Formats: sequence, structure tokens, C-alpha cells
Amino acid sequence: MRYITLPYIIIASVILVSILLFLLRYKITSMLMRKKIAGREIISFDKWYETFFKGSNVKKDLAEDILNTFAKQIKVSPTQILPSDSIPIESKYLPNALRKIIVEDVMARSLDIVNERYKLYGWKKTDTMACKTIGELITGINKKYTSVLGDI
Repeated sequence: MRYITLPYIIIASVILVSILLFLLRYKITSMLMRKKIAGREIISFDKWYETFFKGSNVKKDLAEDILNTFAKQIKVSPTQILPSDSIPIESKYLPNALRKIIVEDVMARSLDIVNERYKLYGWKKTDTMACKTIGELITGINKKYTSVLGDI
């Protein structure tokens, strides 16, 4: 019978500590993102839309729906979220088991909801992975949405 030797125990410990440090960093990043967003001024949605999408072809109700989805998960007012807010790379690429069970990732849950809601209009998870910011996500979905439904 083989015994587990000290080098194997050390290797396993290093791997376990590395995973725990990664998850801790990920959790802290998520908490800091929420704190940053929650500290912003709350404005009306009309003012938010005028400021960021005036003159664009982005549908107002679509932008509001996407913002509300993220705001509900992050627990902030929708207009505290800016189009320039980045979507953390981990939220797009971590396996679902890590995102949903081990790490409470509000951005990942929001992306899952948005992906599911807009897949009827041709939006795919790969489209989401190409987006770096909330603004890119909104304009990307809007493009697919209007190509399917036209200018309603």
C-alpha cells in the first residue's frame, strides 16, 4: 500500500490555496464594483437616456430593461449603472458551477438573464463575450433586436 508522501501533500495544498485566493480576489472585485456603482448619483431614466444615448437608435425600453436586469441583481438604482461600466471577464468565462455556487457573481447572473431574454432576437452568449462594457451590450442587443423587429 502506497502512502501519501509529503511532496504530494504540499502540491495539493498549494493548488487549494491558489484556488481559494482566486475566489477571494474574485469576490472582493465583485464587492468593490457594487460599492462603486452604489455610490453614484441617482437620476431619472429619461435624463440617463438623454445623456448617454441621445441621437442613437438604441430603443429606450430595451436599454431600460437591460439596466433594470443588472440593477436588480446588483441591488442599485438602474441609472447608477453607466454604459462605460465594464463587464468583468470572469463573469463571462468562469464555468457556471463557480459563478453560481461558489462565487455569488451578480454580473454573471445578470448576463445569463439578458442572454436568455434576448436569444429570441438572435442574441448569443458569444455576442455577450465580445462586449467589454454595459454600453456595448446594450447597443449590441439593440442591433440584433431592431434587425429582427425593425423600427417599432
